[in-house]
Amino acid sequence: VSDKDAPKYFFEDLAETNESQETKFILGNRVSLPSDYVFFTGKGLQVIPMGRSHDINGNPRQQEIRHSQIELGVLRLPQVGTDLLITISRKCISMEQTNDSEAFTNDFQRILSSFQIRDWSLFAA
Repeated sequence: VSDKDAPKYFFEDLAETNESQETKFILGNRVSLPSDYVFFTGKGLQVIPMGRSHDINGNPRQQEIRHSQIELGVLRLPQVGTDLLITISRKCISMEQTNDSEAFTNDFQRILSSFQIRDWSLFAA
């Protein structure tokens, strides 16, 4: 997967894992940080079913649906042959209406800017 396509690839993989019923991906950009790491970012929305419960007779209940805003950053680490994915999510109002989207993105950028790999042996083969 190319650097440019990595955020969307991981977003779609996360949506499939979450069994999302609907998704909306917004391509991010390349973010160079003071730490010399380069993150490829993206964000989007997912409609995620939460839990699977049944009533006393074993009949399925209506599933709770949660709209989630997701920010993700992909750190490509070719020197150790892996990618590192950092995500945060929060509940939002709907697929069209998010609360404080800019503040949420700014918070995520602060998280990425503080990221450090302190022990490269974690990636040893």
